Amino acid sequence: MAFYAFLKHLMGIAGYMTEELLGHSEQKVEEGEGEGCTMKRALVLSGGSIKGAFQAGAVAEILEDGFVPDAIYGTSVGSLNGGFMAERAGRAAVRGEEPDWPAIGADLEAFWRNEVSSFSQVARARSPFELFWQVFRTRFDGLIDTTPLQRLVTEVLDADNLRSSPVAFSACAVNVADGRLRYATPEDPNILDYIIASAAIPITMPIKYVGGEPFVDGGIREVAPLDQACEDGADSVVCVVCDPEELGAVSFDLGDLRPLSERLMTIVVNELVNNDLKRFHEINEMVLARGRAPAEGPLADKRYIPIVCIRPRRTIPLDLERFTPEQIDQVLKLGRRVAREILDASSPEWRTSDA
Repeated sequence: MAFYAFLKHLMGIAGYMTEELLGHSEQKVEEGEGEGCTMKRALVLSGGSIKGAFQAGAVAEILEDGFVPDAIYGTSVGSLNGGFMAERAGRAAVRGEEPDWPAIGADLEAFWRNEVSSFSQVARARSPFELFWQVFRTRFDGLIDTTPLQRLVTEVLDADNLRSSPVAFSACAVNVADGRLRYATPEDPNILDYIIASAAIPITMPIKYVGGEPFVDGGIREVAPLDQACEDGADSVVCVVCDPEELGAVSFDLGDLRPLSERLMTIVVNELVNNDLKRFHEINEMVLARGRAPAEGPLADKRYIPIVCIRPRRTIPLDLERFTPEQIDQVLKLGRRVAREILDASSPEWRTSDA
């Protein structure tokens, strides 16, 4: 009964997101900070579990193309990828150097190839007896044990380097108790715990307690933190999403709770990110059509914000418990290829403004 109550509570949080946060996003997704707002390029990274390899490859290509972020916003695996880049930029700052962004992108790819090439490097599957005993004792703690991933995060990332980074960074997580979003920044003493919490897929992974509060994957409320980026004054956005607009059909054992829960989560969060991106583009189009934002009405104080969205055309067939090093390599290369095609077709602003 306790497990059922927990699941029902999570669905309630997702329902709140659909009913209230999207309405809030419609009002604020393209609001600026007003006078004194400085130029800011935002890199927004969605969740996507092991498909974050696609995101890493796409980001490496974007950085190699000349994009330099002023701020990075991440949810779930996006907070892992984003935190890695911000931390590497901080390492350069500590040495008194400017960040070499193409090299940071290459380091991110190497991280995936070397440290996330098998399930055992990030998690451990719980036995049926272990799961039964947890549920029986009302101590459910996820279908898989993510101790290896938590250890990896603390080994690869240094909180002091994150605080020294010249690029702003935010990791999006959700407090299960009160349903609120939390955008954790490097100034928070528990930033590494928040990054781990941001990637804690509900049901599949254990809840992460930070400062005594229970947190899970920010994707149940904000799949790609577009709203926060624009609220902070972004003047241009690059968004990398790990799933296509249309998910397509997949085949798996519907009686297996782990892939079933992940599939349901994917369907919900993909609909949320599709709606957010659609609303972002609609507001841009309406502002352009009017020439400038009106002083009153639903478009009041809205700005046109250029956006480049990188996402795969088809669902990436990666299984969290069964992926191989060869698959990670292929998906990294796919991310680079898709990003290159979209950048060449869209002629992003940095190619002209930095020329």
